[in-house]
Amino acid sequence: LPYMDVLWISPDPDDVDTVVVGGPLLNAMRGWEVTGAIARSEDGGRTWTPVATGIGRAWSGARCAANPQLMYAATLYGLLRSDDGGRTWSPSAFAGRHIATTGVGGASCDRVYASVWNEGLYRSDDGGSMFTGPLVDGLMLQPGRLAPSPIVVDPANGLHVLGSTHGGLYRTTDGGETWELIAGLGDLQGRRIVESRSTPGLVRLATWGAGVWERAPGAAGWSRVPRDVLPEDFAFGLAETSAGTQLVGGWSPIWRRAVGDAVFLSGATVSAFDFTEGGAGAIWASTQLEGIQRSDDDGRTWTSANGDLPPWPTGAGGAMIDVRRTLVHPTTGRLVIATYGRGIFFSDDGGVRWTAADPDLDTRFMTCLAGFGTPYAMYACTSDAGIFTSTDGGDEWTLLSDGLLSLDTAGVAHDAVSGRTFAGTTEGLYELGGSTWTAFEPGCLPDPGVGEPVVVTDGAAGRFLVVSVAGYGLFRHPL
Repeated sequence: LPYMDVLWISPDPDDVDTVVVGGPLLNAMRGWEVTGAIARSEDGGRTWTPVATGIGRAWSGARCAANPQLMYAATLYGLLRSDDGGRTWSPSAFAGRHIATTGVGGASCDRVYASVWNEGLYRSDDGGSMFTGPLVDGLMLQPGRLAPSPIVVDPANGLHVLGSTHGGLYRTTDGGETWELIAGLGDLQGRRIVESRSTPGLVRLATWGAGVWERAPGAAGWSRVPRDVLPEDFAFGLAETSAGTQLVGGWSPIWRRAVGDAVFLSGATVSAFDFTEGGAGAIWASTQLEGIQRSDDDGRTWTSANGDLPPWPTGAGGAMIDVRRTLVHPTTGRLVIATYGRGIFFSDDGGVRWTAADPDLDTRFMTCLAGFGTPYAMYACTSDAGIFTSTDGGDEWTLLSDGLLSLDTAGVAHDAVSGRTFAGTTEGLYELGGSTWTAFEPGCLPDPGVGEPVVVTDGAAGRFLVVSVAGYGLFRHPL
């Protein structure tokens, strides 16, 4: 077998000892080469024969159930075809173009699909001689990211296809002419949950790959903000200002929709994780590379507020100021930021001069920052050391991790009515009792752990604690 990363395996259903595999070749550092290979074994994998080399990375292979001798392979340099069970291969279509995945189905193997990178899915109705596409109607995805991969074709009906995308699972029953998103949030990666300030009970969810979703007060389900309103699939920052303006932090840029606007408008080209309002009407955006950005006009324009905050080097030889959360102290107006890799800083002059907080946090990777209660206390999450708390405005921080089974923490939420405090970790949800955390309703949530919790009000139904679980969707618990 060539020194390769095997990405797909296709056994011959008529011969248990015959199997075809494909993938990219590996270099000495076990990284992918540009070229790939397809190999075949006729003795159950004891020995292998390379049957196609120099073809570009062989991403996927498909075998027709009605005729197992007919196979297709998606490669970096085009679509390949074999009519002899993978012994020999020849170019079929899309020469020189990047094919992400392929599929074939139908009683006569006439429906062939090729997902072309950055374009979308193409279909052939004549066994691969001619293709139609790209077929993207109904895919709520950003341009340039419209190619489903992988796909599964119904062997009995070649017009029925399932396509996996960064925005969820789609299906078509007409060969890709139209697509529909399979309902449910279970396969989405939730990044941020917020409750509307102007409409209590209206909850918004930022996802990584499927844009922003909303759930109206008392509604049974969720609906995505249409792409013609918000053309962003990758969102993590989410907020509503005191003026009712919605802000969304995407991969880039910051999106803004004021009250009365039909659509979101793009603004500063930065990746914003978080938005915080406070201090003479200012809005602060925490960004991945550009540090702290400030807006004094309700999010229309943004300027740097990094002051003397020093950037730190990246692994690629550059420099960045990676800020994940920002907090404005309600009494002193102090600006506090949680960074990824440099701990916590604070500024008492609106971001001109910055001071590093507790030295114990100097190299910490911060993941959340929250403040609440009387007297006011702040809580900071880390990815490797648990949770820290400060009651003096951010000068000194104390470790508060007793009881946590995981020190990889995602967020802290507080219910002002009951006074209860909760934390999300990779080992589940916890509730704070005094200075110790206790597992909250253990066994009720799936294993992967939870994201940042949030307390929301759902009309007459009351208050709920809501968390996102990767791969399972959202869960809520009455308070």
